[in-house]
Amino acid sequence: MHKLEHLDRRDIQGRTKIGKIWLGPSGNKLTEACMTVNFRSCGQTRMLPTENLRTIRHGVWQAAGLHFLTLSKKGSILVIRQFPTANPVPQHIAVIMDGNRRWAQQRALPVAMGHASGARRVRELVKACAERGVKYLSLFAFSTENWKRPEEEVTGLMGLLSLYLQKEVQDMSKQGVRLRVIGDTSGFSPRIQALIHDAQANTAHNTAITLSIAVNYGGRWDMLQAFKGWQAANPGEVAEALSEAALSPYLSTAYAPEPELLIRTGGEARVSNFMLWQLAYTEFYFTDLLWPDFGKTDLDEAISSYAQRDRRFGGGAYDKPAKAGDAVKAVTPRRV
Repeated sequence: MHKLEHLDRRDIQGRTKIGKIWLGPSGNKLTEACMTVNFRSCGQTRMLPTENLRTIRHGVWQAAGLHFLTLSKKGSILVIRQFPTANPVPQHIAVIMDGNRRWAQQRALPVAMGHASGARRVRELVKACAERGVKYLSLFAFSTENWKRPEEEVTGLMGLLSLYLQKEVQDMSKQGVRLRVIGDTSGFSPRIQALIHDAQANTAHNTAITLSIAVNYGGRWDMLQAFKGWQAANPGEVAEALSEAALSPYLSTAYAPEPELLIRTGGEARVSNFMLWQLAYTEFYFTDLLWPDFGKTDLDEAISSYAQRDRRFGGGAYDKPAKAGDAVKAVTPRRV
């Protein structure tokens, strides 16, 4: 097969240089490739063999188990944007959508207009996540604490939820979106409960992306109801028999992997009782942007930030063994 050879030594994020790239052009597929990658941070050079080649999809190229986010594919040249982590595009993104009220106040609009604008932003984000290969998107829409807000605002939010469940389901099915609603839905009116049931049933067959809407949800509530569920399924068992693995199937998000990335808009840096169990090893991304202003470019920045993280899950893969006499470095904690 005809090969084209290209040499690209541009620096990427100050950490890595890409050496030789051979690509066999075949439509949108890379049918043959070999790369020399110089890992400047650890002084290693590694050859990427051809046998594990994958196709370019949603802007991600994968070879030999390593991933690269790409800006574009020009002929048979890959323009590489970000050097890799084990998986540069998180499979599950959770979002705390904060700032709707402030967005409305800044424009001298009713609070309800801010929430409506935020709801419209959801459609764009779902589509953008699906295009980038994200398989699960979880949105914190209404917490158990939000009932304390003014009655007029709560009534407006319930009306917006009802409208969303009625009008968006058909479009979701066209886009392959599966809808799941998590939280204590018994707190809603029978009409909203019926709409939730129908929306979930009508989208249950979709596989492009799973959209989870957290309403009347709290992380503490989730853990408590999971324990009660385990207890009901295991009557007579003592608490010592309960383990993390045994409890996980009873969480409201048991159908999804734990989020790799949490995005919070609005400038706050806290999790606000959202997915307390599930966020144990999640990477956090905080932005001052208000939710109605958060777009596709901002999503890409969050994913790019995630791709630079070193996710060791406490394993310390690159930590050197401590030597006798080594000084212990003080670490200043960052409040999150």
